[in-house]
Amino acid sequence: MSNIDRTQKEKVINIFGRKVKYGTICVIGLLIILSFSSLAYLESYLNTRANQPKETETEQKIQVALIIIFDENTTARKLLDIEPNANALFAFGKIANITAEDTAGGKIPSSVSSGNNTLANNQTHAWLFYANGRINLRGLEQYTAKNGDTLVLQFSQRLS
Repeated sequence: MSNIDRTQKEKVINIFGRKVKYGTICVIGLLIILSFSSLAYLESYLNTRANQPKETETEQKIQVALIIIFDENTTARKLLDIEPNANALFAFGKIANITAEDTAGGKIPSSVSSGNNTLANNQTHAWLFYANGRINLRGLEQYTAKNGDTLVLQFSQRLS
């Protein structure tokens, strides 16, 4: 049988009237550190998940076809995914630089630039806005794009 040497005094600390071994204090300290680091990791993970876009947010985009007709030989076309409730001015702004003027009917394009093409309203020609094949005399910012819309800006003779 082995003999246990109890001649050495155990190292203890007196906490609130109780004797606690140093080894126990070390284990409790390590558990506290582990708990706080786990909580910090969990908080970081939850914040990262909260800041990521939800699947439903990315699925809610709508698709519109945008066409800019400068003349019979020059056309810019783009199929675009945009946020719901976006207006036509916002949508066309994704593919062209549009200068709009305020009128009683809203913002109408006075100049459109896309790629190397730039045309501005003049005495005989102006930019006309069509939504799904129908002329729209309201401002671009007043038309709310819907899924499947075909939006057209066409430089053509002014309406009488």
